[in-house]
Amino acid sequence: EQAMASQTGANAGVGVSQAQITATAANTSTAKANIEAAKVKLNLAQKDFDRFANLIKDGAITQQAFDQAKAQKETAQAAYTAAVDQYNAAVKQVGTTESQLKVSSSGVTQRQSDVDFAKLQLSYTEIKAPATGIVSKKNVQKGQLVQPGQSLFAIVNENSLYVTANFKETQLEQLRPGLKVHIEVDAYPDHAIEGEIYNFAPVTGAKSSLLPPDNATGNFVKVVQRVPVKIKIKNQEKAILEKLRPGMSVKVSVSI
Repeated sequence: EQAMASQTGANAGVGVSQAQITATAANTSTAKANIEAAKVKLNLAQKDFDRFANLIKDGAITQQAFDQAKAQKETAQAAYTAAVDQYNAAVKQVGTTESQLKVSSSGVTQRQSDVDFAKLQLSYTEIKAPATGIVSKKNVQKGQLVQPGQSLFAIVNENSLYVTANFKETQLEQLRPGLKVHIEVDAYPDHAIEGEIYNFAPVTGAKSSLLPPDNATGNFVKVVQRVPVKIKIKNQEKAILEKLRPGMSVKVSVSI
């Protein structure tokens, strides 16, 4: 919140600087117009003065008329000089305001970096699951201090449910990925679930067990091995999928 408040203040500073630039630009345009008007008056006063200077030499006008023309020329000259000074000041003010805008914009960039960093730090206070699913195992309790890399929960991804069926090795010749499978769940016999064969395990179930059999002694009784086959559950109604739990017993029928 503090970082966002600082960013708001920086944005406000940029807005003020932009408004000042607009105002000083308008003042510059006005000052430039004043120069043109003062220049016209100065040229007219100069012509009158030159004409009166020739006339006074010939004695055609009074000294008072000449002095009046001279005063008007000097007044016009002063007005023109003041207009030029005003224009130069306005241009300088524009440059100053633009510099202030650059500083304010730089402040906005810095404040945005602060906000982004604060959001990143805030995101570290939340631990999010990598997928939507059901918590199947909880390894921590409320109030417990956890360590980096520690496993907190085991989650069953409800979007990638599958069945592992152990087929006899003599049946594998007839199976292939993509074959349709009809699945019957013992707990819900009235709900028909469809799936398809996804892949085959690289080893038999016996070889992947905790204590695989060792036939190196020569005592060998041939037993038909079973190979785990992964069956993906196809799109089903959410109400049915929510009832399924890891470890449930099922019966599968493959359409060959």
